[in-house]
Amino acid sequence: MVNHAIRRGAVKRLRAVGLSYDLSVVSDNASKAKVLEMADGILQEELDDDDRAEAEAALEEYKGTWPADTDQGPTKVASKKPQEWFFHAAQLTYNGSDGRWASKDVNELESLFNDLRDKNEKLAASLDAIGYSVTLERSLKEDKHVHGHAYFHLRKAFHRKGPDALQCFIFDDKKPHVKPNTAKGSSFAGAMKYGHFYVFVDKIGSLHSFANYLPFQDYGVEGWWLDNLLKQGKLTKKTYLDWAAKVTVGFQKRLTDTRAAERYEREAAVSKAMADANKELEKKVLPMKIFLQVEAFIDNFGDWQRFRRPILVIVGGTNLGKSLLAAHILQRIGKILQVQQEEGGLGFLEVTVEDNEVLDLADFDRRFHAGVILDGVGDALILKRNRESLQGRPKASKGAKSATNVYAYSYTFTRRAVIATLDLSAKHRHALGTDHWLSNELNVIKLELDEKVYVRAGQSAKEQASGNPPSAAKRPRTWVQSARATGEELASAAPVGLSGTQRALAAPACVSAVRATDDEIKSAYLSS
Repeated sequence: MVNHAIRRGAVKRLRAVGLSYDLSVVSDNASKAKVLEMADGILQEELDDDDRAEAEAALEEYKGTWPADTDQGPTKVASKKPQEWFFHAAQLTYNGSDGRWASKDVNELESLFNDLRDKNEKLAASLDAIGYSVTLERSLKEDKHVHGHAYFHLRKAFHRKGPDALQCFIFDDKKPHVKPNTAKGSSFAGAMKYGHFYVFVDKIGSLHSFANYLPFQDYGVEGWWLDNLLKQGKLTKKTYLDWAAKVTVGFQKRLTDTRAAERYEREAAVSKAMADANKELEKKVLPMKIFLQVEAFIDNFGDWQRFRRPILVIVGGTNLGKSLLAAHILQRIGKILQVQQEEGGLGFLEVTVEDNEVLDLADFDRRFHAGVILDGVGDALILKRNRESLQGRPKASKGAKSATNVYAYSYTFTRRAVIATLDLSAKHRHALGTDHWLSNELNVIKLELDEKVYVRAGQSAKEQASGNPPSAAKRPRTWVQSARATGEELASAAPVGLSGTQRALAAPACVSAVRATDDEIKSAYLSS
């Protein structure tokens, strides 16, 4: 049985080699005759050793997908007719992989181009060409060699046949690949103009170019030429817009589309850089300590029966791991809520607030985000000013409101978490303990840190605690030193008559009856 996938794969490999030398190629499902003709044309070029080996291997693989010819006795070999060339316009492609063609010296490459230009200038005169264009380009596939293009259109047709028909085109001992303009009738002029433009335009990899038949002087440039070259990866966006501005017609749409693509690519590059960095940093993150306030906050996301949920505020000095802890909490909540993980995403949105008066939540997407981290809040009162939106009431909020609402967006934190981080320089930080709304634990759960949030490698929880004993003036520690305290321990430690959240916050800051190992702490954290 013929394996068509193997056959198409072999053709793709041949096409890849051909395209790297800017040769004409056929489609993956072309007929056998056309594929063999393409392969023959590729192998006639001066290829480097790796490309030749690849083309030969692909050709053998392709031939292997066809049944072998059966021996039916002697066959009559038809005499091969000499190839005949007849055209009024053609593109020549010169490939080389040695000598100056493989050089990276600027002066040597300029000398090669000047020689190529002189050759084609003399050729144009001998063939009575109306116009010719010449360019020297670096190969896009690999930076090992350069290749040259020339395009002619003639007053009188070029008509020769035989093995020496193309002898006049040989340059630097390189026989070019000749691609005649086969367009007929009214289509010929358009194809001829595009041929000149393709050679002359400053494509990616272009080193030098010259033409005596110039765009906008001798012929008009079509916008769709630029569109096709951009889609083929031949032009940079800047070159595309420079030429599109000269074309004028359709420029506004092309400018809008290109700017939109640039914005998207910049944002995608930021997202990729973040994802790559976070993937590397994940290997270095130590297990987090277990905080009662954190557990009480996470308990708010176990069911739907909530009209609103509190905000978690993490307060502490610099370099204690506030943002790391917030990220871990949102990742845990994401698993509880079964939030779909976006490709390359973190599972939450992190917004740097600082001294901004307005929260920018335009990128919040509840389909992929378990919540938002308001990082580095510069003023605690911003939480109170935005309390109706941040508490996750089942209603839509509007961001970026203006007179026209052109850039307005809707969002809701219904069953989504909001965590804010504040350092010790934040304005109105005292309001978290004095303001009637901010100090209410049903609205804001506050976690104050005076040490790092993670367990350092090689130390047990008890050894961690002994490194920085609390003073009488400070609030007691807020993390569980043992492997997760039992419900009975927490119940006995908290006053009677309080709600679940109140009892968790009123309990002693840490329970240290058991000396725990790092692995025990990590397993207790992960199982919570």
